[in-house]
Amino acid sequence: MASGSIQIIPGFTIGGGAQVLLHADATMNLESELDGTASGNESVGVTAEPVITPIAGITLDFGRMLYGSDKRCA
Repeated sequence: MASGSIQIIPGFTIGGGAQVLLHADATMNLESELDGTASGNESVGVTAEPVITPIAGITLDFGRMLYGSDKRCA
C-alpha cells in the first residue's frame, strides 16, 4: 500500500493512495475409476492478476480552520 497527503490550509488535509492485492483463481479436474485407478485426465489450472484499489480521504479540523494554530483554543 502506498499513500500520501497534503495540507491545503491549516485544518484541511486531503490524501490518497492505492492498495495492490493479488486475486488468484484455481481449478482442478480429476477422474478416477471405481477401483481407485486414475485415468490420466488430471489437470490443474492457476491464474493470478493484480487488483489495484484507489483510496482517498479528507480530514477537517474545524478548530484549526476557525481559530488557526493557536494551541490555547485546542
